[in-house]
Order: sequence, then C-alpha cells, then structure tokens
Amino acid sequence: MRDFFLYELDYLGNPLPKFETRNIAIPNDIDRMFPMFYDIVNRYIYYGDINIISVYQQIDDKMDKTEQFRFEFYVSSISVDHYMNLSFILDANENLWALCLWTRFIRLLARNVTDFEYSLNNL
Repeated sequence: MRDFFLYELDYLGNPLPKFETRNIAIPNDIDRMFPMFYDIVNRYIYYGDINIISVYQQIDDKMDKTEQFRFEFYVSSISVDHYMNLSFILDANENLWALCLWTRFIRLLARNVTDFEYSLNNL
C-alpha cells in the first residue's frame, strides 16, 4: 500500500488555512497515471481504468475492490462533488458527463470539452 496526503479546499479552491493531512492507503494495483478520486465522506477510492470505474473500500485491514461502472467510452478525467454525490467524467471523445453516485444516473452535459475544473460555485 502507498499513501498520499489529502486536504480540503474552500469554496474558491484555495487550501484551507488550517488543515489536517491524512494518510490514505492506496492499493498497489492502482496506477496513479489513471484518474481517481477519494470520497472523503464514505472513504472510498474511485478509480478510472480505461472504461471501468472501480471502487475500493477499506474493510478492516484490507481493501475490497468492486467494479461499479462500465462505460462504452474511455475515461480521461474524473472529478467529484462529495456533498451532492456527483461525479464529473471527461471521456476521450471530449464529452463531459455527470454521474449521480447514488442513483447511477448519467447525463451528457456538454460536447467538445477539452479540459474542465469543477468548482462548487459554478460549472
């Protein structure tokens, strides 16, 4: 397992002045070149590997992997809104998708998107 530190940003995207660093165990089979995000509420690691998004959940001392979503497109980038349980996915065909993590509903938001940055204030 590898560790990385996590800190929260304020609503403008700036680091909070007083933050706690947390070590999060990352399984060895996760390649950091592929997109992933950490759900700070449920403590899940969502990992995008080509066209599959897998979820790693820590149970006791081991990590349990579950394939949650399989798409017909390749995942290029992932972002998350922890409070609304939404994931934003940019695919290799430059389409931006919104995925509800509770209901598994997916919707195409925009086409011809080359890059995006999610902010709680606007999209």
